[in-house]
Amino acid sequence: MNSHEAAAPTNLEHTSLLDRLSARMDLGTLSTDLTALLYFSKRIVRLAAALMSAAFWAIPGAGSPMAAGRGDPQSAPPPPEAAFHLDRAVVGFKHKDYWEALRELRQIPLASVSPKSRADILRFEGKLLLAMAEPTQALAKIKEAAQQAPGNTSDLIQQAWAELLSGDLNNARNSIRTARHQSPNNPELRTIAALIEREAVFPRPEVPMFQDWHLKGQGLECCPCKVPCPCRSNAPPTQGHCETAAAFRIDQGHYGEVRLDGFVYVTLNGVMDRLGSSVTLFVDRSASDAQVVALERIYQAFNSLQPFVFLVVERAPISFMHLPQSPTYEVEIPGRIHLKVQRQLDAQGRPLMRTAAIDYFSNIIEYAENLADEVWDEDGRLRWDFSHRQANLRFIDLKARDYQSGMMLDQFADRSGFFNSKHLELIRVLNLPMLSSYPGPNSEDTRRLTDAQ
Repeated sequence: MNSHEAAAPTNLEHTSLLDRLSARMDLGTLSTDLTALLYFSKRIVRLAAALMSAAFWAIPGAGSPMAAGRGDPQSAPPPPEAAFHLDRAVVGFKHKDYWEALRELRQIPLASVSPKSRADILRFEGKLLLAMAEPTQALAKIKEAAQQAPGNTSDLIQQAWAELLSGDLNNARNSIRTARHQSPNNPELRTIAALIEREAVFPRPEVPMFQDWHLKGQGLECCPCKVPCPCRSNAPPTQGHCETAAAFRIDQGHYGEVRLDGFVYVTLNGVMDRLGSSVTLFVDRSASDAQVVALERIYQAFNSLQPFVFLVVERAPISFMHLPQSPTYEVEIPGRIHLKVQRQLDAQGRPLMRTAAIDYFSNIIEYAENLADEVWDEDGRLRWDFSHRQANLRFIDLKARDYQSGMMLDQFADRSGFFNSKHLELIRVLNLPMLSSYPGPNSEDTRRLTDAQ
């Protein structure tokens, strides 16, 4: 085991680590904390997850500064045309249709609104560009907003996040330093500072964010839901919870210059649709640190508005077994995880339940028979056994551009109860397969395809 593969510290004081990171002490003194620095501690993850609900991610709309500005005597209300496009942009944002929201926002003539409203619009445009994985363009808009309304701490925090995503750590530090002078007690500053310093730890500088990537391979996933899994058609989980165990084998792939051919990993997630807050990653002992960072970069690309970190990373021997022509896939980490699924095929070898689905890696999954879904804790206690419930397979051919162009169903998930209008539009455009019926908003409902057409 080399110095960059140190075992995770068992007695790490998370608060102390956070303080040392955010104060930017000599990182050379933190070598024993390397795994925590590389993959994050639980305390930092909780703080990072809170960024999604922090005030600086607020968008124009009800209760926002721009909405309040309509009655503020120091800020002229936007004209009706601007208000119309703004409201439509807010609706697009809430439904995660960032591309449509940006088109609406750019219909607003900035010369027609007050400087305060202009700053809000530019700030909103910056958030949309961040959501579209365009941090450099986003940064330009955020800086322009700051020029219109200087002294806004939230602008500086968002600017630091865009600079971090762009790989400009020095300017990100400067932005946080300035923000600290303005709001020394702002709790988000310590979190974003820790995220920035984390990026300075080897091998992260060697694996920049937002590189081109392409994955080809296969993955299986099991959960306690009924078949078909309602999470996959934009509805809540069958039983209100959805603990997932998933295994992936990348046959061919890369992230930037990092090769991912033959990379095998397993994830455990407590809630299927809350990426970033409860993901445990298992990688094979042969995996390099650069490959683990590259994988995290890919997950970050799924949603660039929210920091993504693997909560726990463990190296373990992973057996991913599938013989050519066999319908059975089996994955095992001795003493920790056992997954086994079998494809359901007709007499001609075609999948019986192949469907469009909300998924990070493919717009199509096929449901399989769940033969085993067993997970144990480190001490050998059974964590769950959801054998004989839901299982699915996906065959992966995914590019960075698929997310950048808004072509993934997962990007528009809002848990509204069924595929929403944007989902159905993509399903038609991409000619994705559909089942005859799907679970409705609650476990007793059934939504038929004809009901939504």
